[in-house]
Amino acid sequence: MDRLLDAVEASCRQEVEAFHKCAEVHGNDGCPEQKAALQKCSDQSVEYIRSIQRVCKHSLASFQKCVSEHPEDAHIRCDEKVNVFLTCAESVMSYFEKQKAAARSSSGQDTTTS
Repeated sequence: MDRLLDAVEASCRQEVEAFHKCAEVHGNDGCPEQKAALQKCSDQSVEYIRSIQRVCKHSLASFQKCVSEHPEDAHIRCDEKVNVFLTCAESVMSYFEKQKAAARSSSGQDTTTS
């Protein structure tokens, strides 16, 4: 999951910083504008996120529902749901990394055979 966070931070640095600054003062729920801006940037900028949202939509929805239903103790009550989602997300990211590596490899072979 670190790869995903790194990709978001690299693509949406200003939005990440604005959200963190706001959250330090108002908490995560007190920053809807910054959260929406970060979500929009990450959705548009990071290929991983769009794919994860599509492929893992059921486990993501289940996790999000659990968190909204148990905001005070989500870290305990939603542990299994977050693990299912993270496993799915990691598999999507691994797939993309393998695809990119294969594309780099084949493009490198193409230039040497020309």
